[in-house]
Amino acid sequence: MKIIYTSAETKAYPDIALYQKTEEVALWIIILAACAGILLLIILIIILWKCGFFKRKKPGYEPAPTHEKEYS
Repeated sequence: MKIIYTSAETKAYPDIALYQKTEEVALWIIILAACAGILLLIILIIILWKCGFFKRKKPGYEPAPTHEKEYS
């Protein structure tokens, strides 16, 4: 039985990032994205609220009678 060994060589150039120019994101884009995210969250909460998602249902809960007809 013949055992074959292989090898691999990796070359790293850590200084290459020094030569690349990085672009900064404009402040107005960050502010606009944050406002759009908050607006989307508010719209989602309103839709869920209108659909009754946040109404709590207690098991075995019956509301108290409000009319005399319900007492007898």
